[in-house]
Order: sequence, then C-alpha cells, then structure tokens
Amino acid sequence: MRLRTLILGIIFLLVSGSIVIGAERGGFPLKISGLALPGLFYGSQGWISYSCVEVKPRDLNIGGIPQYPSVMLHYFEEGKKLYADTTMAKLRLGSGDNPLYSEQRYGLRLNWGIPVSFNNTYLYGKYRIENVILWDRGVSTSDFGDYMVGSLGISLVYDSRDDKIHPTTGWYGELSGEQGLKALGGSEDFSKFALELKRFLSLGKTGIVGFHLLGEKGLNLPIYEKYVNNLSALRKCEVLRGYGRNRFMGDVALTGNLEYRSPTYWIEWFGIGGVVFLDVGRIWNSDGDSIKFPQDIRFGTGVGMRMFFAEKFVMHLDFGFSEESIKESPGFSFWIGAFHVF
Repeated sequence: MRLRTLILGIIFLLVSGSIVIGAERGGFPLKISGLALPGLFYGSQGWISYSCVEVKPRDLNIGGIPQYPSVMLHYFEEGKKLYADTTMAKLRLGSGDNPLYSEQRYGLRLNWGIPVSFNNTYLYGKYRIENVILWDRGVSTSDFGDYMVGSLGISLVYDSRDDKIHPTTGWYGELSGEQGLKALGGSEDFSKFALELKRFLSLGKTGIVGFHLLGEKGLNLPIYEKYVNNLSALRKCEVLRGYGRNRFMGDVALTGNLEYRSPTYWIEWFGIGGVVFLDVGRIWNSDGDSIKFPQDIRFGTGVGMRMFFAEKFVMHLDFGFSEESIKESPGFSFWIGAFHVF
C-alpha cells in the first residue's frame, strides 16, 4: 500500500506541476494549482499521502457581482494508529495495544462564493462527494468498510488578512454548517457545525503573533467524519501538537492555538523561519465521555520550522511536547505538512 501511494503521489505531483506551469503562461482563463505530498512517513505514528488539483476562474462576474467558484479533486491516504481509548471501546477493539487502521479518501469538492454587503465578507455554498475506505490490520469490526459521503454546506466568512498563504495582519472568522445526506449518495445522514476565529498581529521586524480558536459540534457522525487530533488540507485545524496524531476523537472539538512566528530569512527564492507554539483544548464524544473543565483540558507546547518557496508555498515541521508525550519514546510528537498550521 505504501509503494502504491508513493507512486500515485509522484504521478499526481508531475501532472499537477505541469498544469500549473501551463496555466501561469498568460492568457489562460483558469487559475489552476496543484499539490502533492507523496509518502510522508511518521515512524511510529503512521504515514500520509495527499494530492489535489484546484481549479478557479481568474475573473468571473455575473450581473455585476463577482463570483468565486472553485473545484478541487483530491486524493488522501493515511496509515495511522488509533489512540483514543473511548474510540477503541466504541469500536469494540479492547484495551490492549493500539490497533492500526488505514483510511483512503478521494473525491470532489465544489465551492461557490459571493461577496455580501459588509467589507471582506463572503457567503459560500459547498458541495462534497467522497469515497472513504477504512480497512484494518488484523482487527475485525463492522465499522471498517467502504463508504460514500454526499453533503451540502454553507459558510459565512470574514477575511481581512493581508495574505492568504503567509498572513501578517488581519482577522479571519467563519461560521459554517454542513449536512450529509443519503439523498446525495452518502452512506449516512449527519450534521456538522463550526465556528472558527483567527487573528494575526505584526510585530514589525521581530515577527508575527497568530491566534486560532475553533469550536465544532457534530450530530450522528459516522467514524469517518469524526473530529480527530490531526492536520489535513481536507479538514479544519483541530489539533494539539503535543499529542500523537488521532490521539483524540469525537463529535465535539474545542481547541485553541497560539504561535509566535519569527522573521523569515531569505536566500533567493527560499525562505526559512521558526515558530514557538502553545496548543490547548480537547476533542471528545458527547454521548460517552464525561469531560470536566478545566481538569480534562489538555495542553501542549513546542517549537518548529517554516520553509517558504517563492512566497507561494509554506511547509511546517513542528516538534510538540506534552505531559503525555515526554513519558514515551521518543519524547515528542512530530508534525510535518503543507502550509501554516492555521
């Protein structure tokens, strides 16, 4: 499976890279971008591969109103450990060694946005169709199998950031809802609601401070739609980097992230910078976990590196520490991926 994922990721990277080069040569009516992260291995915490191509019209105006449509084709594959004790009990997997399972997800996402009367405010309609495959590694449970997701969503977005890839000032706020429907080809009906807030403050030559707050609630979520302690371009940033990927899983998420980002040092088209971060929050099941505040809230801290490529792409490499991680080898959680964490 890893070899197949690696080969698919490399092919996707070559194809999407060719499309981007072709689209950037003037006169092309579409803005096309591609990303592939083939075979990023995490050692004891599993592995991940992610590829996507996103297509947007360069300029679209209907009836004097700017339109912001986009279509994204994506492929995501992850081999991971299932850490959450409550989730293991829910899956009847027992309390022994953490079992391994893998997830494969591919499909299409369509977004269509229009500006509303307030400055920097937009209304987006969303459609998602995905095939999700969960398979086990020697563990038998009815929750593993082949599923479909068909959903409609809506979100109200306020975005005053000065840059979408590497913001230094501004606000970002989003209120969103999503409804999964069998009538749209999905395997299950479910609902998701989220409120997200980001704030960025420039410290001039001394760096940037960023703050992120996220609250999410799901209703009737199947396992493949649960919120998990993870990072992916396919989901929001519900992450505590001091803990392992997928350490927490549930239908409620409440997380906050604070980062100091150092100035970026450039050598031609390549830049490098550092971060210091603090993550706080928890992900839990509303129907099974008894969460008490503040004693059940988890904290993690750490340091990381940011690599910039021609000011158009960012990669993060973070080392997170928590009371739990320092008790186990190697003593930290390692996170690597595309873009800023938030």
